[in-house]
Amino acid sequence: MKKTMLLLALISSAVTYGKAQDKTQGKIEYDVIKNLHAGLKPDQQQLKDLIPETVTDNNEIYFNGVKAKLLAKKKDHSSKEDGISLKFQSDQDNILATYMDTGKVYKLTEEAGKKELQLDTMNFKGKEFGKAGSRTRNILGFTCREVILDGGKMGKMFIWITDELPFSGGPMGFTKGKGVILAVDSKVLKVIATAINYIPVPLSEVTIPTDVPVKLKKSN
Repeated sequence: MKKTMLLLALISSAVTYGKAQDKTQGKIEYDVIKNLHAGLKPDQQQLKDLIPETVTDNNEIYFNGVKAKLLAKKKDHSSKEDGISLKFQSDQDNILATYMDTGKVYKLTEEAGKKELQLDTMNFKGKEFGKAGSRTRNILGFTCREVILDGGKMGKMFIWITDELPFSGGPMGFTKGKGVILAVDSKVLKVIATAINYIPVPLSEVTIPTDVPVKLKKSN
């Protein structure tokens, strides 16, 4: 009897361990930190006393195999100083979700009650952008390679990508061809993956909706 109970316990432990190692589906959580002061133009420096230096939002990516969906957890960073109300908006505010599937990026938007899927052509063919850096970085146990980009107004950007997850994509709708972006560093923006949980994610949850019209969006 004792041998039977021990055998059952070992089998149960093996099953539990096997499930814990399933990395084909789950959720990644990110902190998105924007440096508002660093993003001010020369004629906007007087606003430094009216706005916080940084604000933090959160992103979540749910994935199942090669399919993934990004949700932005937006916070209200509005402020009021000396009778002046300031509201922070971005071009991401009308995006309900971002779907990533084998290198293609679809942004689900809604304006005036009308939903639309915008196919972003930047990564339509899985093209790599930027140049490979020489450093590696460990994030949440994943070895990440460095890619360096010219971010324009955002300055030089250092992007950290792992090839150890099944899908391709990243926070804020960023993609870099193959791999998953776990961190972004620049003078204006810092993004870091803070947690990954291997939980069941229904395939329907991360599949691009078929009942919404698709519009081709040209990337800058």
